[in-house]
Amino acid sequence: MHWNQRRDTLSVKGLPLRIDLLPKMVQALCSKAESVLDQLLLGVDRKPFDLVIDTALESSDPLKWPVDPLRNTDDGFSFVHSSHNPFHVFLDFVLEHIHSNSSVFDHFHLRDAQGCLVHKHGESLDTMFI
Repeated sequence: MHWNQRRDTLSVKGLPLRIDLLPKMVQALCSKAESVLDQLLLGVDRKPFDLVIDTALESSDPLKWPVDPLRNTDDGFSFVHSSHNPFHVFLDFVLEHIHSNSSVFDHFHLRDAQGCLVHKHGESLDTMFI
């Protein structure tokens, strides 16, 4: 990684990354995630979930922010399943809603030759609602 002279652009493996665009990138990713959730959770009362998001985004206290220990290599560790994740309390509810919505469930699952339910690989949420 290399900085340019003005320290406004970082070069990562030869590709430029403008520092001033990072907030826009994060906002775009959050907007996309929210759009996908809106489609997956159509009809669900999301007020408690939104309260967790608002608390995390409006707080200057880092202890209220979601923890994302990306370097955690413990066997079986997942950010989604971490008890430190404030969204963890919604996991069963979200999965139950997705599994009970046949159009969502069938998009990501199929039955193999033995009749066992398997997750489709290579599918993305982007293609699901086009």
